[in-house]
Amino acid sequence: MNAQRMMKVGVLAAAVGSAVSSGSLRADTNDASQTVSYQVDEIALISVSADPSLLKITTTANDLAGGVPLDVTDTTTTWATTSNAGTDAKKVTAVLGGNMPAHTELSVELGAPTGGLSAGSKSLNTRSDGTALTAQDVVTGIDPVAQSGMGVTYTFSADVEAGIVGNANATVTFTLNDHSTLVLIQGPARIPARGLATARADAAA
Repeated sequence: MNAQRMMKVGVLAAAVGSAVSSGSLRADTNDASQTVSYQVDEIALISVSADPSLLKITTTANDLAGGVPLDVTDTTTTWATTSNAGTDAKKVTAVLGGNMPAHTELSVELGAPTGGLSAGSKSLNTRSDGTALTAQDVVTGIDPVAQSGMGVTYTFSADVEAGIVGNANATVTFTLNDHSTLVLIQGPARIPARGLATARADAAA
């Protein structure tokens, strides 16, 4: 009986030794690895703060007779942007959603983010007849940037020929573009990736 048991143990040991030598049984080591995939998509966002104050022309320079109507400005609003595109890859355009009254003019100027270039005050319509212009470049050369609190300045002008203009609204749309191709529009609510940024300029006599 003992001889049979010794024989079975010997056969089992031989089988285990054969399995280990053939590599079918492998012990854990002190390191392990995984492959981690990653990517970064393009991020291109723009937003504006609340609407500007009423732009209301009420007098001439120094309230003098013989003077032209005095322009009014608003600097109470700001804009923000995030872009991870390349150097000088982006620009911002501005366009009116409709015509202005004849002999009036609405202009806008955006402060530039770090590395960008402001185009200064840009008229958004033809003064003589009020026709809205095509989209105007207001900031160019935008590098990768994440910045907020940049100023927005609106200027409203009118000639005496405009007459009395009742309270009305104008919608200005800012668009973050490639220098050659439209990318997206992003709104005040910061809808992820795409939306609409608007600013109203209320004009009244």
